[in-house]
Amino acid sequence: MDIEVYLDTSCPFCYIGKRNLETALKELGEENFNVKYKSFELDNQAEKYPTKSLYEMLAERYQSTEEAIKENNKSLISNAEKVGITLNLDDVIPSNTRDAHRLIKYAAESGREQTLLDALYYAHFTENKNLADHDTLVEVASNNGLEAEKTREMLEDSSLYTEEVIADENYAYVLGIQGVPFFIFNNSHALNGAREPQHYIEAIRQAEAEAK
Repeated sequence: MDIEVYLDTSCPFCYIGKRNLETALKELGEENFNVKYKSFELDNQAEKYPTKSLYEMLAERYQSTEEAIKENNKSLISNAEKVGITLNLDDVIPSNTRDAHRLIKYAAESGREQTLLDALYYAHFTENKNLADHDTLVEVASNNGLEAEKTREMLEDSSLYTEEVIADENYAYVLGIQGVPFFIFNNSHALNGAREPQHYIEAIRQAEAEAK
């Protein structure tokens, strides 16, 4: 079965949802599924080197306070911990994710996109590295099976893989996707948000039943 996952590397819910989907697939037999990751930039106008913290930006966006945002995120951090994810949100750098998405497309050509995506999430949310910084992206890529020099050359040529990223996002808009994570099972059944593994199992079974 084909599973398409729309996500952003700046989205903690996507990180959790991806982890829970993987748990579900292990229970059902990973070899039976072909997972394809699709790009969805939550803020394609974000700066590469932002001067404001994540909490400052969220407080402005939602006309709230940093303290209120932190309080609201306590359950998110707790839910992440339950699946083995550490979210250090105080020091997350809310930078542009376009080049990270391009890098994922590049890694997909050699079958390394899942490993790379996990490493990007860890670098962003746990190590608080800037995923718009090319040195950071090259380091993450080279630590996960990609050649450093070729990766840097790809990143420096902004024309490479940009069309693929934009194509994903355009199709997401056609489908009416307004937020991520968003999962499509067998082109027939959709599920949005970070869910528990059992919810993904149920969605997969429903998609299988519709295919019969």
